[in-house]
Amino acid sequence: MRFRTLGMLVGVALAAQAATAQSGNEPGAGFMRFVCLDSASRAVAPGEPVGPAASGDVWRRFRDLAPGRELSHCWLWNGNCPPKRLLQGEAPDWSCQAASDAASGLRVRLLPPVESVPVGQSGTAPEQQGRLITAAPAAMWEEVPLSYLPVYASASDSFDLPRRPETWRLRAWSKQHASEWQDVAAGTNSVSLALRPAATLSVQFDADGAPLEDARLWLVRPSWRGSRYPADLLGFEAANADGLVEFVLPVPTSLPVVVMSDSRAGATFGSVGEMPPVIELDAGLSVSGQAVNDAGDPIPGALIVGLSWLPGGFNLTQRHRAEAGPDGRFELTGLAAGSASTAPT
Repeated sequence: MRFRTLGMLVGVALAAQAATAQSGNEPGAGFMRFVCLDSASRAVAPGEPVGPAASGDVWRRFRDLAPGRELSHCWLWNGNCPPKRLLQGEAPDWSCQAASDAASGLRVRLLPPVESVPVGQSGTAPEQQGRLITAAPAAMWEEVPLSYLPVYASASDSFDLPRRPETWRLRAWSKQHASEWQDVAAGTNSVSLALRPAATLSVQFDADGAPLEDARLWLVRPSWRGSRYPADLLGFEAANADGLVEFVLPVPTSLPVVVMSDSRAGATFGSVGEMPPVIELDAGLSVSGQAVNDAGDPIPGALIVGLSWLPGGFNLTQRHRAEAGPDGRFELTGLAAGSASTAPT
């Protein structure tokens, strides 16, 4: 793994930027926002909200957004209905209403930041910036990039979110402030989020000098049970077509970072501040083989998944994917040294 710096930049490029919520207004009554994942656990860019329709028509609409990709499941939600995992072929609950489905709503309180304003500059009250809260079941944070998660807007310091009785994860953010990630257990009905000064973390990922689009940057939290246990994956963002990943983070922050890719060797950093602004991931080790059926015939297009341990002491594994060619042959790349496993899906 090689690190490059641009110009005189050293360390992480942190610059205050305006945060942008999900595009579009709140969908009309009965309509829902959604994000789907394919059989390789890759998120599909969301389309326009869907309205009441037969389940076959809805799933046809979902599949049209990802031609050639087999969908596994989708998450659906709106302002009244908390996110719900919908398996392939299942019908959405179009009758979801705040009074019934969100009976165990979550009261969220935003605590204003305590900060000093440099001489000659005027402070901006959080009330004037607008508050955005990214909130979803913890399981959804592990599957969906931050930019696709549900975002709720509020002009008040205290408000209610629709929620089912399950563990949730939240964070608040705005143009100049952000909170830490906060987990809320199923039996807890209220939470406070402390706002702190924030900045945007911007990192470029390359492979062999070209942008690496499939890179994913995870913020992690070491397990409270000790270093022998896997770290908690708080949330991730996927690189865009230019290999760029951006996060709005409270500053300062000491969260560790894990970088993963389907085809390149992963990397870990002890804190956000240890990352350079440009990271080039190595090819790592590779394993090749042939996918065959019980009769020994090749399986063209078979999806092969491999797992290898990430370096760095977080006890996390990295997933690698490859698709078999017409003769069933495949090659998995980016594996780390040590034990690994492969399996067809």
